[in-house]
Amino acid sequence: MTESVEIAQPEVAADVVHLHQSAVSDVRAESARVSQSAVNWVQANHLEASVSALNMADADTIEVAQSAVVAARGEAVSARQSGVGVVVADAVEVHASGAGVIVAENVQMNRSRSFVLIARNVNGHVETVLDARGAVLMGLSAGIAVGVILFLRLLWRRK
Repeated sequence: MTESVEIAQPEVAADVVHLHQSAVSDVRAESARVSQSAVNWVQANHLEASVSALNMADADTIEVAQSAVVAARGEAVSARQSGVGVVVADAVEVHASGAGVIVAENVQMNRSRSFVLIARNVNGHVETVLDARGAVLMGLSAGIAVGVILFLRLLWRRK
């Protein structure tokens, strides 16, 4: 006998949402707490996630622990032992985590790494592959390299 069980909910909307071991497409709430769950998109005033996977998180306050987030946008974002793809916020705290791109007014980092970090104020031990100065130098280098290749190609076609 075969049973079919639907584990993913298309959308959850409420003032307060608590998800545990769930899969949901969209969550809209004043306050959302997600634990051991997968969510495609969250829009809330306050979001807490632990041991979860989030595609897009849009909230005033976002706190994630031992979770993976593709993109987070908010006023304050905190990540502890997590992986975050892109963060855009006024204030970002990253502890023992990795981030792809961080764009923020204020950043506090502790034992964390980022690929690109663009911020007005940065505190803590920061390991970043590409900062604002490095991005400008990389852009100039790429522009010069493309220009040289196009110039050589033009010379090659004339012969």
